[in-house]
Amino acid sequence: MPSLVQKLAGLLTDFPDTAALAVIREDGAVDAVPRPPAAGASAAVDGLLRAGDEAAAGRGEGPVQQVLVDTPDGAVFAVREAGCHLVAVTRPHPRSIGLLLYELRTLRDDGTEASRR
Repeated sequence: MPSLVQKLAGLLTDFPDTAALAVIREDGAVDAVPRPPAAGASAAVDGLLRAGDEAAAGRGEGPVQQVLVDTPDGAVFAVREAGCHLVAVTRPHPRSIGLLLYELRTLRDDGTEASRR
């Protein structure tokens, strides 16, 4: 069975618009990264998810499980599950955003295992 790092590396190959992928624990520690994240990436991901939570709370909803920020410079996806964040950074105008998000969500079980190591 491929390791989490191998699966993330496969996603980089399958989604050429993807510039970086990471699994980050909520405490900020990086569990698995095929390419190193930029300095402050953990805090930035936490900030994205907190902003999503605040927006959801304003609508009377619970915490968000995923956030997508799409800008002219690229997109950032963050999926939260069981103590970890699965994160993808893409180049501008990524194709197959929905499919990449789906693939990240299917890695959640592996990310949960990684956060327990």
